[in-house]
Amino acid sequence: MTAPLGHLKVLLVDDEEFVRTIVKRMLHGFGINLIDEARDGQEALLKLEQSCPDLLLLDLLMEPMDGLELLQRIRGHVIDSIRKLPVIVLTLNSDAETVKQVMPLGVQDYLVKPVFPDTLRLKLEQFVGHKGVVS
Repeated sequence: MTAPLGHLKVLLVDDEEFVRTIVKRMLHGFGINLIDEARDGQEALLKLEQSCPDLLLLDLLMEPMDGLELLQRIRGHVIDSIRKLPVIVLTLNSDAETVKQVMPLGVQDYLVKPVFPDTLRLKLEQFVGHKGVVS
């Protein structure tokens, strides 16, 4: 049995509008409709401070604030719900050094683009099942 995803609130952070559109279509296909978007780490941080989602889907290669800097700011944030926010990285960057920098920052998973719908759905279901989030 698959974990329900319908009530999951997601913040999707990627500088490429095309990528955001594709990932949003996947999320909608999984029944997730509570999706907010940000084009970079600065915009994402502002949105997180306004309304913290259940999960952050995060690209690493963005400007002016990249995903690694955003992750560092999240993990050092004064607001507990932001500091403990679950993160799944979705990035083109697959080099070992970047993975070594990101994984200690407490990400739930690290997926290399292109991400296929079945893979993303499985990771989201694992996250929901692990967290006990139910719709």
